[in-house]
Amino acid sequence: MATATRSSLPRDEAIEFFRQRGVRLMFNEIKQSLKDFGVEFDVYFHEDSLHESGKVERALEELKASGALYEAEGAWWLRSTDHGDEKDRVVIKSDGNAAYIAGDIAYIRDKAERGADLCIYLLGADHHGYIARLKAAAAALGYSPEIIEVIIGQMVNLVKDGQPVRMSKRAGTVVTMEDLVDAVGVDAARYSLARSSADSSIDIDLDLLASKTNANPVFYVQYAHARTCGVQRNAAEYGIGREDGFDASLLEHEWDAKLLGVLGEFPRVVTQAVEFREQHRVARYLEEPRVDVSRLVRPHSRDPAGRRGGHRPAPHSPVAERCRPAGAAQWPAPHRRVRARADVTGMGVWSRTVVRDEHGVLTVGGMDVRTLAAEHGTPLYVVDEDDFRARAAGFRDHFTAAFGRHRAKVDVFYAGKAFLASQVAGWMREEDLCLDVASRGELEIALRGGMPPERIGLHGNNKAEDELRRALSVGVGRIIVDSFTEIEVLDALAREMGVTAPVLVRVTTGVHAGGHEYIATSHEDQKFGLSLASGAAYDAMLACHDAVGLNLLGIHTHIGSQILSIDAFRESADRMLRLRAAFMADTGAEPSRGGPGRRLRDRLHRGRRGARTRRRGLRDRRCRGLGHGSHRRSVAPLLHRAGPCDRRPRRPHSVFGGRDQGCEGSTRVAPASTSRWTAA
Repeated sequence: MATATRSSLPRDEAIEFFRQRGVRLMFNEIKQSLKDFGVEFDVYFHEDSLHESGKVERALEELKASGALYEAEGAWWLRSTDHGDEKDRVVIKSDGNAAYIAGDIAYIRDKAERGADLCIYLLGADHHGYIARLKAAAAALGYSPEIIEVIIGQMVNLVKDGQPVRMSKRAGTVVTMEDLVDAVGVDAARYSLARSSADSSIDIDLDLLASKTNANPVFYVQYAHARTCGVQRNAAEYGIGREDGFDASLLEHEWDAKLLGVLGEFPRVVTQAVEFREQHRVARYLEEPRVDVSRLVRPHSRDPAGRRGGHRPAPHSPVAERCRPAGAAQWPAPHRRVRARADVTGMGVWSRTVVRDEHGVLTVGGMDVRTLAAEHGTPLYVVDEDDFRARAAGFRDHFTAAFGRHRAKVDVFYAGKAFLASQVAGWMREEDLCLDVASRGELEIALRGGMPPERIGLHGNNKAEDELRRALSVGVGRIIVDSFTEIEVLDALAREMGVTAPVLVRVTTGVHAGGHEYIATSHEDQKFGLSLASGAAYDAMLACHDAVGLNLLGIHTHIGSQILSIDAFRESADRMLRLRAAFMADTGAEPSRGGPGRRLRDRLHRGRRGARTRRRGLRDRRCRGLGHGSHRRSVAPLLHRAGPCDRRPRRPHSVFGGRDQGCEGSTRVAPASTSRWTAA
């Protein structure tokens, strides 16, 4: 082994000598850590090799010759704006050193020369700007920008004893991957990462992953796998194999078809996971209650030894069913076919003007649906304007009265995702409601309908720069931010345009509200919002408070839809108020004055409950207990307002009126005509 001492080498050579050996030692540690974690790569590629081999220089000379690089201000620039980037990028700095993108350019060329037709990059949370420049680099080299695919990862947060584990490189409090494996094991650590989307923050609860209960997703899936293996062992024990063929006559019970239906979805889930690079789809499929293998044991079947399905009797139904939502006294009664002459107005899912006459004909607002279908064709989307307005006004009046008794003001929002057309925006304006939108298109519809921009809130995950710029230019009243990248981009745009952006920080409170998992939006492991448990929400509030171009109005949360219990709202409100109190105590910000022009207000986005029920328990006693006083609130009970007001008559062989199950409150259509009815 070669040896060297500091005195035997010139300073520059000594520094390079130890740098190379330090890099080698650290890289070997990284490879060993990955191997212990069950991850091995076929090729480890060093960027230095591109420079040492001259590939960087050759690639840049090629771009100079093609005119894709130009010299200005003593540096060489890539004409990346020619290929969709927001600005040209420096490739060779004025001091002659290559910028990072120089290595990226050479690497794209090297990958293509090695036969790759797709380059997938996994970048950190603050690297959204690299997507356009990498695609521009590929286009400048003569390749299709589509060969570049970028996946933006998010932060991983650890939670211990219900509290976030604070990490700081400066303070030396860093938790390594080895520490995580030591705490919960390789399988649990790998699965906790695999079950979450790459574009969402990941909160890993160390106590939960170490538990041996069904609340632990790792234990849940491992147990299901063990049960499946047990079935295979039992089959082998009794000489039953796949080669014996498939006898469909044995499938005599309803649960057989349900089980086959669930299993039949698996190939599609795997295909989509591969196609969209979203491995968490497989994990979430395995965690679905209806895939719970422990509940899919036929309680009536017995093997030759007399055991039930090879196992002890299951203490529950053979097909998994979601438990009753917390706080609900009982399951809602199932909807039954309505007989002719029956009064349907009390069913709740219809608008208040819907009736069946003595001949069984369905009328809405006094209009025969057959007449509407004949005039406009089917399928037809019909909105009952009178009922729509009445529900909106009801929420406005109830909330205004409830909070007014405590000298507090409230803004009631209509969420455009329920159903948005320019006429609807006009109705909400006339009923003195505000309006939530979630895209540039919805914003334009709202403006076209005459909704004042100061009464509009702009939502949306991963908003495009043109959406934010448009919102600032028209003076949107509040922009709900849900990532640090968006905060940085919005601050830069506001300063560039000479305006101040009014913002709310979207908080993921971690409250599981009892609705279906696929429409729950306050879980820690989903892409919307900033985690309260990890401290990300608090840090985002600080970032907004300190940003020159932003005016922090307050905080916002959305806990899901089709929620049957008010308890989740109480818990979510309590957590939001505690966050607000902590922020006020640390920064001195107050509801009416929190620094230059800053205000702070919290916003609760609600599910499907009545106005009278919803306001109950959400008054100011808790606020005063935390020192908040009577500040302003906003609510958006969207589905209860919009859901029952619409009809979708269709004509297969005859005209009928009905509900499209699963579609309520989520239709986006453009109105074709308007009078008392909006038809599309």
